[in-house]
Amino acid sequence: MAASFDSPAAAALATVLGDRNAHSSDGVRRNASPLWLNGSLTADEQTPSAPVSVNAPRRNALAIATATDRNYVEITGVMLRSLVANGRVFGDRIVVFGDGLRASHERDLRAAASPSEIDIRDITSIRHRIAHFRTTIYWPTATYVRLLAPDLLGDEDRLLYVDGDVIITRSLGSLRSLPLKPFCVAAVPEADDQAAKGNARLQRASQPYLNAGVLLIDVPLWRMRNLTDRLLSWLDAHPNQRAQDQDALNAVLGSDWLPLDHTYNSHCAGARASADAIRSATIIHFTGERKPTEQACMHPARDLFMAQRAHTPWGRQPLTSETRVALRRLWLKAARASRRQFSYFH
Repeated sequence: MAASFDSPAAAALATVLGDRNAHSSDGVRRNASPLWLNGSLTADEQTPSAPVSVNAPRRNALAIATATDRNYVEITGVMLRSLVANGRVFGDRIVVFGDGLRASHERDLRAAASPSEIDIRDITSIRHRIAHFRTTIYWPTATYVRLLAPDLLGDEDRLLYVDGDVIITRSLGSLRSLPLKPFCVAAVPEADDQAAKGNARLQRASQPYLNAGVLLIDVPLWRMRNLTDRLLSWLDAHPNQRAQDQDALNAVLGSDWLPLDHTYNSHCAGARASADAIRSATIIHFTGERKPTEQACMHPARDLFMAQRAHTPWGRQPLTSETRVALRRLWLKAARASRRQFSYFH
C-alpha cells in the first residue's frame, strides 16, 4: 500500500528513484558532491538480505542498535525491515533496547526483521539511570538509551545507533570501515537554522551541531573517555534543556566529532524536500511531530516507508487516525502529569 501526495518531491519520486548511481566516497561530509552508494532501490525493488546463520563466525566489527517503547513499536519495526532488506547487514548484530515491551511487541519486531535475528533487551535493570530525565510526548525515556548503549554491548568495536523513525535505503557497508580516530563519534550536522537554535540553547558561539538520530561510535574509545557518565552528569546539571540527549552530546563533545555526509541522516523535508534528496539518501529520518505511521503525515518520502511497511506485521493495518493520535497525546500528557504528582509527594 502506498500513499500519493501532491508535493513536487513526491510527484517526481517515481521518475527519479529508478536511477542507479555508484560514486566512491569515504562517507565524511565534505564540500564535494553528496555521497552516493551502489544499489539504489526503488519501492518495487526491495530485496531482503541473506538469512543470518547462527553458526556464522562473528566479524566483531559492527553492532546496530535502536531503542523503542510500546508507542513506537510499529515505526521501529518498519525501520528494522528496511535495515534487513537494504542495509546488507548480514553478520552484524542487531540490538533493540525495549522499554516495557509486551511479548506481542517482541514477536512483531522479530517478524519485521526476518530473516535476520535480533537481540531484544529489556531496559528495566538500567532504567533508573535515565528515568528521571525530562520527557515529552515525542521524547520518551527510551530516547536516552543511546547514551548508555556503547557500555551495554559485548565485543563489537563499532556501534551504529539509529532512531526508530528512519528507513535505510541502501548498503551501510561503508560505515563499517570508515576511519573514525581520533574521534569516537561521527554524526550528521544539523542544518544551519537548527544548529543556530542548538548553539543558542548551549550559549556558545556558532559551530556545527550534530543530530543524534544516527550515531557511529567507536565503542572502546567511548568507554575510555567515560562518555556515558559524563553525558548523564551533564543532564543532571541541566534538567531543563529542550533537546536533552542531543544537547548533552553537543555540549560534552563540543567540536570533537566527525561530520558525516547528510545522506546518512537526511530529513528530506523543508529545504531538502527534493527528489534528489530522497534519491541520494542512505538513511531517511522522519523528523517532526508527524510520523509516517499516521494518516496526516505528508512527508515526501512516505511512499518508501509504506513500501517497507507492506512487508511487516502492520502491512494490512490502517494508519493511525488523527483522532487516535489526539487521544494518545492526551493519555500521555495525563500519564506524565500523574508521574510528576507521584514524584512530588514521594
